[in-house]
Amino acid sequence: MYVTIPEIDTRTKMFKFIYFTDLILLTVTGLILWSTKNILISVLRIPYFIFGMLFVIYLIRDSEDNVGKKKIHSVFYFLKRNRNLVKSQTEEKKELKNKIDERKELRKRKKRIKNIDKDLLDYQFFISIDENGILRHKDNTFVKILKIETIDVLNLKDEDINKIISEYTLFFKKYLLDLKIVSMRFPCNFRNQIEFLKEKLNAEKNEFRKKFLNLKLQELEFLENTSYNLEFYLYIFSADYDDLIRGLESMKKDFPTRLSELEKEKQEKIIFKLNNLNTKILK
Repeated sequence: MYVTIPEIDTRTKMFKFIYFTDLILLTVTGLILWSTKNILISVLRIPYFIFGMLFVIYLIRDSEDNVGKKKIHSVFYFLKRNRNLVKSQTEEKKELKNKIDERKELRKRKKRIKNIDKDLLDYQFFISIDENGILRHKDNTFVKILKIETIDVLNLKDEDINKIISEYTLFFKKYLLDLKIVSMRFPCNFRNQIEFLKEKLNAEKNEFRKKFLNLKLQELEFLENTSYNLEFYLYIFSADYDDLIRGLESMKKDFPTRLSELEKEKQEKIIFKLNNLNTKILK
């Protein structure tokens, strides 16, 4: 028969359930409560001090759920607990079944889409562009696209910015035709500069100059792949061609910033970009 020696408690006991470390905690808490009591009105200072001390005494009492530990340790264990829920096998099987059903439904949808006869013309909203740069929609409405020349508002005074805002407000109150402002990002185009540097590089014989030309060429290629110009366009919609022509004349006069016409090639690129947002288009 073996005699099991119980674990020896090496803590210094000061009172009934208060040890030396607990006494230090009570002392520090009492000093903190006493130094912060002035933030309250005089009527609440004593209850504030008593409540704080009683709460700490409650925390340093022995825990019923964790043998050999105090209630403050139980609070700490509760905050550090593992929050991952343990799911039963029934729930896991149910989730797996739902995922399988979703995949089957997705496959059925894909099969239905493949069986549909598609015509590219069904997805083309604009039919033609006339000599005035006006686009004709397939529902017999008309659209005109104008480029908005931007203003460097960062270097303007506050009164100038407020003036522009007031002019825009007045314009939108006055103008009756349907319109929309669209912002688009076009990549910067350095093709001419790159071609020039390549010709210069092929003709250059000085190795020192070749080094700097190569660096400049790499810089332009990097900028062409990463930098973009943010451009703004004004779309004007009308059900009648003549009304759109008349509205354009007054709009160019009343619009707060300058509006410029677009070439047919540029309008085609804008329309292509709207229908292919992830396609890179050079200016």
